[in-house]
Amino acid sequence: MIVKFLDKFGKLVKSITSIGYLPVDVEPVKDSKHLITSGAVAEIVPEGTSKDNQLMNSEDTERLIDIMKPIDAMTLRFEFSKKDYNPETAGVGSAGTWTKVDSPTLNVWDWTTAATDWTSAFQGAFPDEDNEVRVIAAGDTSDVVNISYLFAGELTNFAYTSKYSLAHRNNVVSCVPFDVSSCANFEGVFEGSTLMEVVPFKYNPSLTYSGPETFSVIFADTYIENVVDLDFYGVNGKSSGLFARCTKLKKASLKGLYNFGYVNNTFWGTNTIYCPLEEFKLTGELNYGNLNLFFQNCRNLKKVSGLINNDNNVSCQGTFIQCFELEELEFNVGGSVVRVDYLFSSCRKIRNLPFINTSNNSNFQEMMENCFAIETIPDYDVSSATNVKQMCRNMYKAKYGILEMYNKLLARGAAITDHTDCFLNCGIDTEEGRAALAQIPQSWGGLAEG
Repeated sequence: MIVKFLDKFGKLVKSITSIGYLPVDVEPVKDSKHLITSGAVAEIVPEGTSKDNQLMNSEDTERLIDIMKPIDAMTLRFEFSKKDYNPETAGVGSAGTWTKVDSPTLNVWDWTTAATDWTSAFQGAFPDEDNEVRVIAAGDTSDVVNISYLFAGELTNFAYTSKYSLAHRNNVVSCVPFDVSSCANFEGVFEGSTLMEVVPFKYNPSLTYSGPETFSVIFADTYIENVVDLDFYGVNGKSSGLFARCTKLKKASLKGLYNFGYVNNTFWGTNTIYCPLEEFKLTGELNYGNLNLFFQNCRNLKKVSGLINNDNNVSCQGTFIQCFELEELEFNVGGSVVRVDYLFSSCRKIRNLPFINTSNNSNFQEMMENCFAIETIPDYDVSSATNVKQMCRNMYKAKYGILEMYNKLLARGAAITDHTDCFLNCGIDTEEGRAALAQIPQSWGGLAEG
């Protein structure tokens, strides 16, 4: 037997095979109100098994039955792992009404509201580590206009400061991708929750999301381990810190972030909280992006491919800063770059740096500092350079391009306002590098007197 899950447009999104006795065929699923109106997708996989052709245990079967029961508009269906938990007496989701769903083995409740703004409706509502919360189905939610921080944990400081802290995590482990076609703000929907998989909401590409941080930190500080071809469907908006402080995330691929104003801080971490990401791939196009601190503190990142930006004047401040293990880097920017300070700082293992158009950039501070393995300094355009402080410091194995870069910077004359330690220890471990340093003044970090 095959159960097919269709989205609100009738498109097949998933099939489940070999589910035994469950008396469901294709048409009832297609006609099911909550699946058609919300586009909800159920992924029912027994623990410890693969996702294809698996027999379901009794709890999985019961969950699927509960998912397919009729559901009202403006409703979310919750499943609580604690069988005696009562959200109504717990006082959570006070903006709506709770209704118990008749379920033999699972604790399932419907939350229904007339409100269209769901901002922080369940933020910090489920701190109990022993009570896992799943949103397993949704009614017609097409009138909802805001879901920012809907399931976020209790945050004590703003996400982008070094003082960021989480008072307690919100134990929401999964959620169906309900209809968000009228939403204008998605900031921090799951930030600080126990969410384990990305929720592929269907955004409305005809809308222009103009809020200051419209898509920021949606999945930040969650338990997501893998991101597969996440696609934002060409929407316009700003998306900072999508996966910031995701301390379990090891692999990610994005299908595209076209027309996003900012994608900075995407995998951002602090000195004590960092993302263990090992591999990143962009399978589509990233355009109009601000890439500042995109991979900051991804200390295990080894390979980046397909990071493409066709916009002019993109900012790349600290994009790969402190990516200690980075060895393979595909980084193509079709237009010019206006910020490259700290761009490759502390990429200790990378051997070759990509060429980028730096003709409009003035700040080169610490751009290649601590790139221990680089042998050749790329012929970057420094015709607009003013600040080159520590630009090539501690590039111990550099052999070529040192004097060429120095002479180009020297030709800038008084336009260079700070060249402190620009070439300090650059090439110090190579015969060619030491020879170059001997011709560079100490004021620039070289070995020559005067």
